[in-house]
Amino acid sequence: MDAFHYATILARIVLPKAVRSGLYRWYLGRRIERLPSRRYLHEVILPALSQNGCRSVLFVGVRGYNRRCLEFCRTHQLTLWTIDVDPAASLDGAPGRHIVGDVCLIDQLVPGMSVDATIMNGVLGYGVDSEEQVNAAIAAVAGVTKAGGICIVGWNPGRSPDYSQFASSKRYLRPTQLGKLAPRNRFPPDKIQTDPHFYDIYTVVK
Repeated sequence: MDAFHYATILARIVLPKAVRSGLYRWYLGRRIERLPSRRYLHEVILPALSQNGCRSVLFVGVRGYNRRCLEFCRTHQLTLWTIDVDPAASLDGAPGRHIVGDVCLIDQLVPGMSVDATIMNGVLGYGVDSEEQVNAAIAAVAGVTKAGGICIVGWNPGRSPDYSQFASSKRYLRPTQLGKLAPRNRFPPDKIQTDPHFYDIYTVVK
Protein backbone atom coordinates (compact mmCIF):
# COMPACT_ATOMS: atom_id res chain seq x y z
CA MET A 1 0.00 0.00 0.00
CA ASP A 2 1.45 3.36 -1.04
CA ALA A 3 1.61 6.63 0.91
CA PHE A 4 -1.53 8.01 -0.74
CA HIS A 5 -3.64 5.08 0.49
CA TYR A 6 -2.22 5.39 4.01
CA ALA A 7 -3.05 9.10 3.96
CA THR A 8 -6.59 8.32 2.78
CA ILE A 9 -7.16 5.86 5.62
CA LEU A 10 -5.75 8.32 8.16
CA ALA A 11 -7.95 11.11 6.82
CA ARG A 12 -11.05 8.94 7.25
CA ILE A 13 -10.14 8.38 10.87
CA VAL A 14 -9.07 11.91 11.80
CA LEU A 15 -11.00 14.39 9.62
CA PRO A 16 -14.73 15.24 9.75
CA LYS A 17 -16.78 14.13 6.75
CA ALA A 18 -17.32 17.70 5.50
CA VAL A 19 -13.58 18.35 5.48
CA ARG A 20 -12.90 15.05 3.70
CA SER A 21 -15.52 15.91 1.06
CA GLY A 22 -13.94 19.31 0.49
CA LEU A 23 -10.48 17.82 0.10
CA TYR A 24 -11.80 15.20 -2.32
CA ARG A 25 -13.50 17.86 -4.46
CA TRP A 26 -10.24 19.84 -4.50
CA TYR A 27 -8.24 16.74 -5.47
CA LEU A 28 -10.74 15.73 -8.19
CA GLY A 29 -10.78 19.28 -9.54
CA ARG A 30 -7.01 19.30 -9.90
CA ARG A 31 -7.12 15.96 -11.71
CA ILE A 32 -9.81 17.23 -14.09
CA GLU A 33 -7.95 20.45 -14.94
CA ARG A 34 -4.93 18.37 -15.97
CA LEU A 35 -6.90 16.25 -18.45
CA PRO A 36 -5.78 16.78 -22.07
CA SER A 37 -9.23 18.04 -23.06
CA ARG A 38 -9.27 20.63 -20.25
CA ARG A 39 -5.71 21.75 -20.94
CA TYR A 40 -6.64 22.16 -24.60
CA LEU A 41 -9.37 24.58 -23.56
CA HIS A 42 -7.13 26.99 -21.67
CA GLU A 43 -3.87 26.38 -23.55
CA VAL A 44 -5.17 26.29 -27.14
CA ILE A 45 -8.79 27.43 -27.55
CA LEU A 46 -8.65 30.56 -25.40
CA PRO A 47 -5.37 31.78 -26.97
CA ALA A 48 -6.87 31.17 -30.42
CA LEU A 49 -9.91 33.26 -29.49
CA SER A 50 -7.68 36.06 -28.22
CA GLN A 51 -5.46 35.97 -31.30
CA ASN A 52 -8.52 36.20 -33.55
CA GLY A 53 -9.84 39.40 -32.02
CA CYS A 54 -12.12 38.10 -29.28
CA ARG A 55 -12.46 40.56 -26.40
CA SER A 56 -15.44 39.19 -24.44
CA VAL A 57 -16.38 35.62 -23.51
CA LEU A 58 -19.34 33.94 -21.86
CA PHE A 59 -18.39 30.72 -20.06
CA VAL A 60 -21.36 28.42 -19.42
CA GLY A 61 -20.89 26.12 -16.44
CA VAL A 62 -18.07 26.84 -14.02
CA ARG A 63 -16.18 24.93 -11.32
CA GLY A 64 -12.81 25.15 -9.61
CA TYR A 65 -11.12 23.23 -12.41
CA ASN A 66 -11.90 26.16 -14.75
CA ARG A 67 -9.60 28.47 -12.75
CA ARG A 68 -6.91 28.55 -15.46
CA CYS A 69 -9.50 29.76 -17.97
CA LEU A 70 -10.38 32.61 -15.63
CA GLU A 71 -6.69 33.38 -15.13
CA PHE A 72 -6.09 33.50 -18.88
CA CYS A 73 -8.98 35.89 -19.45
CA ARG A 74 -7.78 38.16 -16.65
CA THR A 75 -4.17 38.31 -17.81
CA HIS A 76 -5.11 38.81 -21.48
CA GLN A 77 -7.74 41.48 -20.83
CA LEU A 78 -10.69 39.39 -22.01
CA THR A 79 -13.97 40.46 -20.42
CA LEU A 80 -15.34 37.24 -18.94
CA TRP A 81 -18.90 36.41 -17.94
CA THR A 82 -19.80 33.11 -16.26
CA ILE A 83 -23.13 31.43 -15.59
CA ASP A 84 -24.08 28.35 -13.58
CA VAL A 85 -27.40 27.17 -12.19
CA ASP A 86 -25.74 26.03 -8.94
CA PRO A 87 -25.38 28.92 -6.44
CA ALA A 88 -22.30 27.22 -4.95
CA ALA A 89 -20.48 27.76 -8.26
CA SER A 90 -20.44 31.51 -7.59
CA LEU A 91 -17.17 31.03 -5.71
CA ASP A 92 -15.52 29.92 -8.96
CA GLY A 93 -17.22 32.43 -11.27
CA ALA A 94 -15.98 35.68 -12.79
CA PRO A 95 -15.83 38.31 -10.01
CA GLY A 96 -18.58 40.87 -10.57
CA ARG A 97 -19.81 39.17 -13.75
CA HIS A 98 -21.13 35.82 -12.56
CA ILE A 99 -24.79 34.92 -13.10
CA VAL A 100 -26.64 32.37 -11.01
CA GLY A 101 -29.30 30.93 -13.27
CA ASP A 102 -30.35 28.66 -16.10
CA VAL A 103 -28.38 29.14 -19.33
CA CYS A 104 -31.60 28.54 -21.25
CA LEU A 105 -32.77 31.92 -19.90
CA ILE A 106 -29.55 33.94 -20.10
CA ASP A 107 -30.87 36.24 -22.82
CA GLN A 108 -33.63 37.15 -20.35
CA LEU A 109 -31.43 37.25 -17.24
CA VAL A 110 -28.99 39.72 -18.82
CA PRO A 111 -30.95 41.71 -21.43
CA GLY A 112 -28.73 43.33 -23.99
CA MET A 113 -25.71 41.09 -23.36
CA SER A 114 -23.50 40.82 -26.44
CA VAL A 115 -20.24 38.85 -26.34
CA ASP A 116 -17.71 37.88 -28.97
CA ALA A 117 -17.63 34.21 -27.99
CA THR A 118 -19.48 31.66 -25.91
CA ILE A 119 -17.99 28.45 -24.49
CA MET A 120 -20.46 25.80 -23.37
CA ASN A 121 -18.36 22.90 -22.11
CA GLY A 122 -19.57 19.89 -20.13
CA VAL A 123 -23.14 21.17 -19.99
CA LEU A 124 -25.01 18.97 -22.49
CA GLY A 125 -25.93 15.78 -20.69
CA TYR A 126 -24.96 17.31 -17.34
CA GLY A 127 -28.07 19.35 -16.57
CA VAL A 128 -29.10 20.40 -20.06
CA ASP A 129 -30.35 17.01 -21.14
CA SER A 130 -33.51 16.90 -23.23
CA GLU A 131 -33.82 18.02 -26.84
CA GLU A 132 -36.08 20.84 -25.67
CA GLN A 133 -33.49 22.05 -23.14
CA VAL A 134 -30.63 21.83 -25.65
CA ASN A 135 -32.60 23.79 -28.25
CA ALA A 136 -33.40 26.45 -25.64
CA ALA A 137 -29.77 26.67 -24.45
CA ILE A 138 -28.35 27.04 -27.95
CA ALA A 139 -30.95 29.63 -28.92
CA ALA A 140 -30.21 31.58 -25.72
CA VAL A 141 -26.42 31.62 -26.11
CA ALA A 142 -26.78 32.51 -29.79
CA GLY A 143 -28.97 35.38 -28.68
CA VAL A 144 -26.22 36.87 -26.50
CA THR A 145 -23.36 36.17 -28.95
CA LYS A 146 -22.66 38.68 -31.70
CA ALA A 147 -23.54 37.73 -35.27
CA GLY A 148 -20.38 36.22 -36.71
CA GLY A 149 -19.11 35.48 -33.20
CA ILE A 150 -17.85 32.12 -32.02
CA CYS A 151 -19.70 29.41 -30.11
CA ILE A 152 -17.71 26.45 -28.81
CA VAL A 153 -19.54 23.37 -27.57
CA GLY A 154 -17.64 20.77 -25.54
CA TRP A 155 -19.60 17.54 -25.18
CA ASN A 156 -19.41 13.77 -24.72
CA PRO A 157 -21.22 11.71 -27.38
CA GLY A 158 -21.94 8.91 -24.91
CA ARG A 159 -23.55 11.35 -22.51
CA SER A 160 -25.51 13.60 -24.87
CA PRO A 161 -27.44 13.00 -28.10
CA ASP A 162 -26.05 14.55 -31.27
CA TYR A 163 -27.20 18.10 -30.63
CA SER A 164 -25.93 19.24 -34.05
CA GLN A 165 -29.05 17.70 -35.59
CA PHE A 166 -31.41 19.71 -33.37
CA ALA A 167 -33.37 22.67 -34.72
CA SER A 168 -31.47 25.42 -32.85
CA SER A 169 -28.08 24.12 -33.98
CA LYS A 170 -29.17 24.13 -37.61
CA ARG A 171 -30.72 27.57 -37.22
CA TYR A 172 -27.94 29.43 -35.36
CA LEU A 173 -24.65 27.51 -35.72
CA ARG A 174 -22.32 26.99 -38.69
CA PRO A 175 -19.13 24.88 -38.30
CA THR A 176 -16.00 26.98 -38.74
CA GLN A 177 -12.27 26.99 -38.20
CA LEU A 178 -10.78 29.17 -35.49
CA GLY A 179 -7.38 30.19 -36.79
CA LYS A 180 -5.71 26.84 -37.46
CA LEU A 181 -8.16 24.88 -35.26
CA ALA A 182 -10.46 22.49 -37.09
CA PRO A 183 -14.24 22.74 -36.63
CA ARG A 184 -14.16 19.53 -34.55
CA ASN A 185 -11.43 18.45 -32.13
CA ARG A 186 -11.66 15.00 -30.53
CA PHE A 187 -10.13 13.62 -27.34
CA PRO A 188 -10.25 9.92 -26.44
CA PRO A 189 -11.69 8.61 -23.16
CA ASP A 190 -9.51 9.09 -20.10
CA LYS A 191 -9.33 7.89 -16.50
CA ILE A 192 -12.18 10.17 -15.44
CA GLN A 193 -14.41 10.29 -18.53
CA THR A 194 -15.32 6.96 -20.13
CA ASP A 195 -16.57 8.66 -23.31
CA PRO A 196 -14.61 10.69 -25.88
CA HIS A 197 -14.78 14.48 -25.59
CA PHE A 198 -15.43 16.75 -28.57
CA TYR A 199 -14.94 20.48 -29.01
CA ASP A 200 -17.08 21.80 -31.87
CA ILE A 201 -16.40 25.32 -33.16
CA TYR A 202 -19.12 27.38 -34.78
CA THR A 203 -19.88 30.80 -36.19
CA VAL A 204 -23.13 32.23 -34.86
CA VAL A 205 -25.68 33.33 -37.44
CA LYS A 206 -28.72 35.45 -36.64
